[in-house]
Amino acid sequence: MAFIVLMTLSGDLGFLAAAVFSRYGLRWVPHLFIERDRPATFCYLVWSLIRDFRMFALACTGWLDGGLKRHKKNNFER
Repeated sequence: MAFIVLMTLSGDLGFLAAAVFSRYGLRWVPHLFIERDRPATFCYLVWSLIRDFRMFALACTGWLDGGLKRHKKNNFER
C-alpha cells in the first residue's frame, strides 16, 4: 500500500513495480522453492488482490482480530 501511495504522490512508475514485486514476488519464492507448491494467486490473481485490500481495511478498522478468531473457530476446531 505504501508503494501505491508513493507512486500516486510522486508519479514515479518505479513504485508500481516495487508494489507488484512486494505483493507477489516475495510470496511466490517461498511457495516455489521451500513448500514446492503452486500458489493459488497464479489462478486467482484479481481475487487475491481483492482479499488483500479487504484484509488491509479490516486491520485499519480494528475488525481483523474478530475475523481471524471466527475463521479459526470455523476451520480448525472440530
